[in-house]
Amino acid sequence: MAIASLENVRKVYGSHEVLTGASVTIEEGERVGLVGANGCGKSTLARILAGIEEIDSGRVVHRRDANVLYLDQDPRLPADRSARDVVLDGLAKWRALSDRYAAITSRIAASHGAETGDESGGESGGAEAGGVSAAAGWSAAAL
Repeated sequence: MAIASLENVRKVYGSHEVLTGASVTIEEGERVGLVGANGCGKSTLARILAGIEEIDSGRVVHRRDANVLYLDQDPRLPADRSARDVVLDGLAKWRALSDRYAAITSRIAASHGAETGDESGGESGGAEAGGVSAAAGWSAAAL
């Protein structure tokens, strides 16, 4: 299944048409490089794929779990933000997943009378191992 695709995308800046009928599909596992002359639309295409730039017409599709990022070739830090704050903003999704993981493991531990849920398999009985296996499937489905 495609991670992201553009279908017949058009992008215009003023009277300058940068992209006309642009279509591309990026499949899982593919590595993509954009090569072309200055001003031909490489950065615009990348920003569109990352959801930073709006299109004038066409269609942009991302797989629901896709995480498309764009690293600007001329990055600028906001004047009112520290480098640390900007990096932490970029980690917000990871933090949310980490917090969700902690909540799920806490619930698993609480349902089995464990303090942390970090006990090794050798310290648990068959019934607990079965419950943990079921919980692992449940938590994977929740993500």
